[in-house]
Amino acid sequence: MEIGAGDGALTLPMSRSGRPITAIEVDPKRARRLRQRTPSHVTVLTHDILRTPAPTHPHVVVGNIPFHLTTAILRHILGGTHWHTAALLVQWEVARRRARVAARAC
Repeated sequence: MEIGAGDGALTLPMSRSGRPITAIEVDPKRARRLRQRTPSHVTVLTHDILRTPAPTHPHVVVGNIPFHLTTAILRHILGGTHWHTAALLVQWEVARRRARVAARAC
């Protein structure tokens, strides 16, 4: 399951694996464009991830999480019971805070 598929920066390369993918995109225009560019094993849904129930089967979650929704999306994902791996890109400040890494002077 991919969160915030957008224009397919992650979706398209992942689709080359041939594995089933559910890509979730809130913007209807972007979802429509992505749907036209992906093979049949990719399902593109026009949904808000925060209102989308998690799959009830084991799955992997990937996505580039928008800063303003990071906490809400992390809570939504972590509240699910069937995901086994998550590869999420977040803003550096969020990652540092969550990992409790001290800031270094540049």
